[in-house]
Amino acid sequence: MRVFGNPIGITVGDSASLATGSIFLNTPLEGISFLYFDPNYATGSNLTTESLANIDVVLTSTSSEGPLGELVFRLKKSSNPSAPSSTILRAFYTGSNDDPRLGLGFEENEPILTEFDIKSKKDSAEGTELFLRGSRTTKGAEVGDSAGSIYFIIESGSYNTGSKEQFIQSGSVASIGTKVTEVNENGAQGHFVINVGRSNTEANRALWTMGYGADPRVSGNMGSITTGSLNIVRTNPIIDDMLTLTHTDDSYISLQYITGSTSSDTVTTIDSFTTSSYSGVIYDYTLVNPGNGARTGQIMVIWDNGNVEMTDVSTPSLGSFSPPSFTTTLSGVSNNIFNLKITSGSNYSFKAFVKKI
Repeated sequence: MRVFGNPIGITVGDSASLATGSIFLNTPLEGISFLYFDPNYATGSNLTTESLANIDVVLTSTSSEGPLGELVFRLKKSSNPSAPSSTILRAFYTGSNDDPRLGLGFEENEPILTEFDIKSKKDSAEGTELFLRGSRTTKGAEVGDSAGSIYFIIESGSYNTGSKEQFIQSGSVASIGTKVTEVNENGAQGHFVINVGRSNTEANRALWTMGYGADPRVSGNMGSITTGSLNIVRTNPIIDDMLTLTHTDDSYISLQYITGSTSSDTVTTIDSFTTSSYSGVIYDYTLVNPGNGARTGQIMVIWDNGNVEMTDVSTPSLGSFSPPSFTTTLSGVSNNIFNLKITSGSNYSFKAFVKKI
């Protein structure tokens, strides 16, 4: 049956008041049912087995100012066609700021926490998956295409002129995108790209590109390109290694930048770590006491079976004061703690690039 008219109104609810108990909070009010009748299961009034889908509302609260509710979309589950339709999509406002919520895969009693929330119902290791697919209709893709992008945009009337290009160029703080580098009948290949804007009038440009062949000098190798400076910031009191390089046999080395200072002539432990994952360590260091003394050098250390050996190769010292000296020890119940110490290091500052091998 087709119904024509302007407007067409469909009223969903109950004519009685909430106070009489005919309508309950958080209970669906049946709205529109899409039916398929079949004599094998139809009884003429059984919407449970005959409805393919439903659009309902749920009354969530009432006050002297008016009621509030959710819009709910329901579909039959393929695993149990005789059961009532199950919620697949919910939409509502929340909070005093009218924050919109749209949830895919949430039942009525499950909270939707963000503007667009997706929850998979599969009992599997895959988790929730989100696909962004290429938009060409005549072919899969061409080299240079994007398979999809996500833009982080600030909206303002001064540059939101209705033009997509102008909006992206002026309003986009950053974006995550892709770039197709090869495509044929067997599949596609490409790069993952993070873009940021250099100014508020230029389109975003690639800051970090990752993928096979990302660095054209080593084509075919997995690599990445950072088009700006790269600064790894070590926040206090984090003491983790700054960078770890892992080999295919799962062995690894760690790189660090450490600093320290001494305020007296007593022995100061300048670095300490467990030896279980390493066989030795190398420090490329500087020792500086402005106006009094300085030197740079390399400390090489090896340990085995509770024994430790150290070699300090350095430049001649500047200044008239005797420079500090280094010692190394192994401590702990099983000699598994390495310690680098400075003796007679009054007011010297220590900086080193550390390679744990």
